[in-house]
Amino acid sequence: MDDALEFAATYNAYNQIAAEPETLSAMYHPIREAWSESSKVPEWVGVDLLRGLLFLMFREGHFGYDEDSTLPQIHQVMEAIRSKLFEWS
Repeated sequence: MDDALEFAATYNAYNQIAAEPETLSAMYHPIREAWSESSKVPEWVGVDLLRGLLFLMFREGHFGYDEDSTLPQIHQVMEAIRSKLFEWS
């Protein structure tokens, strides 16, 4: 979990995606809805948005989260990032 959170903190989605926390959260709402419906990170989400999602999850974690439910989600996002990167190589 520590390595995942450290990786999540290396991408500042406030600089890359949206400057305000509310705007960032709103931008990810459709992705989270699709994820919730299928129990999978949507395949159409690119690496930048995946990194931003991981960052958002990290930031939300500062306000408290349940590690048992959040850790599998973090792993899903990280695996989706890996998959996208391996597609490019």
